[in-house]
Amino acid sequence: METGLFIACAALTAACALIAVYFMKAFREKTYDRAAILKTAAGLCFLMIGVLFAAGMSGDKHFAWLVTAGLAFGVLGDLLLAIRFIRPAQHDRFFVSGALSFAVGHWLYIYAMLTKYSVSFPVILTVGIVGLAAAATYVKCKKADAGRLMVFGSVYMAMVVAMGAVSISAATVSVGAATLLFAVGGVMFPVSDSILSAYSFGPDKRFGLNIGVHATYYLAQAGIAWSLAFV
Repeated sequence: METGLFIACAALTAACALIAVYFMKAFREKTYDRAAILKTAAGLCFLMIGVLFAAGMSGDKHFAWLVTAGLAFGVLGDLLLAIRFIRPAQHDRFFVSGALSFAVGHWLYIYAMLTKYSVSFPVILTVGIVGLAAAATYVKCKKADAGRLMVFGSVYMAMVVAMGAVSISAATVSVGAATLLFAVGGVMFPVSDSILSAYSFGPDKRFGLNIGVHATYYLAQAGIAWSLAFV
């Protein structure tokens, strides 16, 4: 790929990091309208990275556009999750809507990986079981109680862990920069969502947890978006 494309995507990554700082500041100050705009803008940076790499590559464009579509559903999920703070009376509705949008994105990631890379199903099964056990243990230790959303949340977490397991398997079987970067994203997503569950439904509301949610989330999207540079 052209050097200019890498520079543009690096600039977008830096822009996302800067916007994320202001987003967290707005969230801490409880200016939720501004926080929602900034959070969406940060997500759009990663979406643009995906678009630029997909459009500029000479390789597997079908795979690249599937991944980019996953990034787009992530942006929508970001916005919906942010709106739950603007409309607290509809918190659960927007939480579920945002999670469903992310679920579509994860399904696209899984489908893209399975159609392009060789994977080991024993590795997927092993990583999946370990990942689910780790997530469940963490959420239980944080005394999170999602109430009527527990079943939905469990199914969603299973999909997130499955995406991570597929990405790790691909990185061990089809070793390369693309699969390794995607695996970074695959690992960071369930970590981020586990912290999000504890923060949203547990008694611990320290702001540091919210920073952890978004730091790991942005690492996840960065890894996935940048993996397209090496496909």
